[in-house]
Amino acid sequence: MTLILSRLGISKKLIYLCYGSGVFLYAFNFWPYIKTTPYLPLIAAFLLFAISRFEDIINTRSLGVHAMLEDGTKLLALLNLALYFWHVCHQEIWRNLTVDS
Repeated sequence: MTLILSRLGISKKLIYLCYGSGVFLYAFNFWPYIKTTPYLPLIAAFLLFAISRFEDIINTRSLGVHAMLEDGTKLLALLNLALYFWHVCHQEIWRNLTVDS
């Protein structure tokens, strides 16, 4: 999505500001529920996404370092995000199954 919007002439910094605003609004609206979950993987995912985005803005000269910092942190962030949502969904399914039984 970022690549498509940046090719349309929209600044990456503006796109990242929109992403950050979305994360802030999500956290603000769902914070009471998030506090009841093991949210460490969620926080790690957001920090890793931030590192990936900062690396995209900075553009280091070394292609290897750039790839590891941008794509590697993005992969780790996605794994943490998937782990968090898997755990929360698993927890909610078991909670609903035990209530219905």
